[in-house]
Amino acid sequence: MGYGPGASYYTWLDYFSNVDLYYIEYDAACAEQWANKTKEATIFAGDQASVPFLDQFIKEAGGEWDIIIDDGGHTMAQQRTSLSVLWPYVKEGGIYFIEDLATSYHPSYGGAYESADTMMGDLKSMLDDINRVGGVLDKNPVSKDVVSFEFTQECVALTKFIGPPVLT
Repeated sequence: MGYGPGASYYTWLDYFSNVDLYYIEYDAACAEQWANKTKEATIFAGDQASVPFLDQFIKEAGGEWDIIIDDGGHTMAQQRTSLSVLWPYVKEGGIYFIEDLATSYHPSYGGAYESADTMMGDLKSMLDDINRVGGVLDKNPVSKDVVSFEFTQECVALTKFIGPPVLT
């Protein structure tokens, strides 16, 4: 890529002045090419749709994050796998951002309009879960910890509950 790993890299460094920044870059050659311009981040090269890769990332980066920003791979497998594997490592009160949600509607990324098998489909299921009546089982295991969703164009911020999950 002409701009290096993660188009929002410099934005997040400006926004969060005191941060330990970890990046996952799918293209190892891109990460290597831009290593001298991304010295304020630790970059891991791998596919975020790979559970073994994400497990290794968690082991090396330490887990227990205040904020995760998924501006990585935009395929449904990458976005959905990342959320399911990394969400447990977001601290209570922490935020998980997912960018580029429009890919849920693009077939080239595994998306389709009104499909349940997309990141947007998962988010809709989570909204159903946190607003449902008692006695109905959650559709998505992430739902039990989500206290709020904040949507903007192509982006959502999921905030993790503080304290034990509410059982209904």
